[in-house]
Amino acid sequence: MSCISAMLKNPLTVSPKDTVGKGMERLLKERIRSMPVVDGRGNYIGMFHFRQVLKQLLPKSVLAEGGVDDLDFLHGTDQQVVDKLGDVYKMKIGDVVDTERPVLREDEVFWAMVHMIYKYDAPMAVLKADTRKLIGIVSKQSLIEELLRRRAFKEE
Repeated sequence: MSCISAMLKNPLTVSPKDTVGKGMERLLKERIRSMPVVDGRGNYIGMFHFRQVLKQLLPKSVLAEGGVDDLDFLHGTDQQVVDKLGDVYKMKIGDVVDTERPVLREDEVFWAMVHMIYKYDAPMAVLKADTRKLIGIVSKQSLIEELLRRRAFKEE
């Protein structure tokens, strides 16, 4: 059993040339947490998600290794965050894309998929074997639905 059985085909995607604002609007409209970023040929580049947007809003001193955790000294700067979001909104998705999240291959064994979804707590892109071609995604929901479908089939 491979990850194809739990895969959602034809997922919503964004282009690295789209603005962060356009990507955020699509995430909100579709009520999803992330979308694959693909080039004009359908090759997977990474994932676009709100965490990457939030990362752009934080001061670099917070993001650095061993960075500042206590931000109480930033009182009265709410408008700065709003203004920073305005700048991020205009950026290209290609500038904020998460390229570090692992991917699943179409022939990935089911156990590996369960482990990856658990470990990263996020949808995973499924790529055609030995390529960067996106063929779908697996979400926690699609995985659980597939497991329940198989359980129901077994009980019949």
